[in-house]
Amino acid sequence: MVAQPQPPAPVYAPAPPMAQAVGPPPMAPTFVPPPMPPAAAFPVYPPPPMYAQAPPRALWGFILSVIAGILVILNAAALLAPGFYSMWIGVFFWLPALGTASLAFAIGVIIGLILVIGSILMLLGYGTIGSIVVFPMAVLSLILGGGFVAGFVLGVLGGILGMLGR
Repeated sequence: MVAQPQPPAPVYAPAPPMAQAVGPPPMAPTFVPPPMPPAAAFPVYPPPPMYAQAPPRALWGFILSVIAGILVILNAAALLAPGFYSMWIGVFFWLPALGTASLAFAIGVIIGLILVIGSILMLLGYGTIGSIVVFPMAVLSLILGGGFVAGFVLGVLGGILGMLGR
């Protein structure tokens, strides 16, 4: 057996110098994100959105319509007094066609309550629907005297302002 020549042993020498980068040496990252929270057993929902301001309402339409409804109810109650009823017949000559004063009182209270309900609808944000209720009832209240006529005028103005959303 003949000995075979061995390859030369590798030479371990330092690596040749590389070109240096200009500027400060690289730094380690400074921001370390926080650890993730443990998974919840139930889903977590974000809070509901908050409004910067309240939803628009027909505030002046509400105020005028409530005053109109109260005046119509007071006018209906005043019709129960014989002196007021006889004086009011001189202004609104069709009142005896309704029948007795108690029937006029009942109709007036119903119309007044419907005016108040329509004005509450305006306050809740349903200005258009509330004004659709208030405006015809204000005109219909003119049958009994319209809440001393001021209730009629305030009801019509409240219905218009409610429709405009003011």
